[in-house]
Amino acid sequence: MSAVDVAVIGGGLLGTATAYELAGLGARALLLERDMLGAAASGRNAGTLNLIHEKARQFDDVGFRLRALGRWRTLAAELDAPLGEHVDQGTLLAAETAAEAEAMDVLAAGYKAADLAVERLDGAALRRQAPYLSPNITAALFCPLGGHADPALATSAFAAAAIRRGATIRQGVHVIALAPDGQGWRLTTPQGTLLAGRVIVAAGPWSMGLMVPFGLAVPLRIQFFQACTTAPAVPFLPHAIRRMAGGLTLKQLVSGSCILGGGWTGLSDFPGPGAIRVDTLDANRDVAVRIVPQFANLTLDQAWGAYDGSSIDGYPVLDEAPGQDGLFVSTGANEGFCHGPMLAKLTAQRVLGLAVDENIARFAVSRFKHAA
Repeated sequence: MSAVDVAVIGGGLLGTATAYELAGLGARALLLERDMLGAAASGRNAGTLNLIHEKARQFDDVGFRLRALGRWRTLAAELDAPLGEHVDQGTLLAAETAAEAEAMDVLAAGYKAADLAVERLDGAALRRQAPYLSPNITAALFCPLGGHADPALATSAFAAAAIRRGATIRQGVHVIALAPDGQGWRLTTPQGTLLAGRVIVAAGPWSMGLMVPFGLAVPLRIQFFQACTTAPAVPFLPHAIRRMAGGLTLKQLVSGSCILGGGWTGLSDFPGPGAIRVDTLDANRDVAVRIVPQFANLTLDQAWGAYDGSSIDGYPVLDEAPGQDGLFVSTGANEGFCHGPMLAKLTAQRVLGLAVDENIARFAVSRFKHAA
C-alpha cells in the first residue's frame, strides 16, 4: 500500500498549485520541498503576467496564454487570499529604433491573426497613452491585458489552500533518490523513506537530477536571474513595460514600489549558491531609465536572485518517464509564474488519468529528440 497517492517534489508555485489541484480531485497528495516554499524562482521573480513579449516567434500558443492569464482573474477568490494581482494593467512593448518598430509590426500581425487584441501606437497616440515614455521611443505595441502578481503571496496561498483540501506539505525534506517499488515509488530522503503511488517532479532546475536515471533528459537553460524593487513613489506608471530589444520588465505596484526585471543574470554556480552582480543590476537600471526617464528619480530598495530552469524552446515539459509508470515531470516553462496555475491543473489531470483541458502533446519530451 502506498502511503500517499501522489508525491509532488518541489515547493514552488507549480508544486504547491499542483498539490492543491490533486487534493481537489480527491487524491492523497504529499508535497516535499528541500528548502522553504518559494525559496527559488517561484518566490523570487518579478511577478510578470503578460501575453505579448519580444521573444514571440510563433502564435499557436496564444489561446493557451490567454487561458493561463485568465486563470489569475479568479484565483484570489478561489484561494481566499490576496495575491496582489492586476491582470488588466496592460502591457506596452516599446521600440527604440526603426528596425525594432518594423520587427514589432511583424509581431502585431501575428498576434492579430491569432485573435489577440493589440494596438500599434506612435506619434500623438503614443504620447497620450504613455506620456511617461522617453521621447526616443518612436513606437509601441499595446495589449490591454497583462500586469503582475506577488510571487511570494501566490505560492503561500496555494500551499495554504492545498492543506485545507487535505494535502500534506513538508519543508526541509530533500528527495535524494527515486526507485520503483511494486505498484508505486519509493522516495529516499535523509529523514527516511516514503512511498507514493505516483510521483511528480516539479523541482525546476533541480528536476533533471532525479529524472535522468530513468531515461528522461530535458535540455534546460539554468540561469541565476535577478530583479529588484524600488522604494514607494507617487503613481506614474499605469502599464507593465517591456521593450523589443529585451532586457526589461517594469511595473509599478499598488504600494507605489516598482519592480524591475528583464532576465539580467547574476553569478551562477549551479547547483551551488548564486550571487547578485551589481554591474548587471546597474545595466538593468540604465535600460529602465532610457525607456522611462522618471525611473532615474527612484531609489532601489532591494535586490534578489534565484535559479530558473527553462527548456530550450521555452515551452513547458509535462510528460511521463519512458517505461516508468507513474513517474512524471512538470517543469521548464519560460514564463512559469504566469502559466504555473494553469500548468498545475493540467499536471494533476494528466497524472490522475483524467481528461486534460488542453492539448499537452506539444509539452512532451520527445520534441527535443532532434534538438541541436
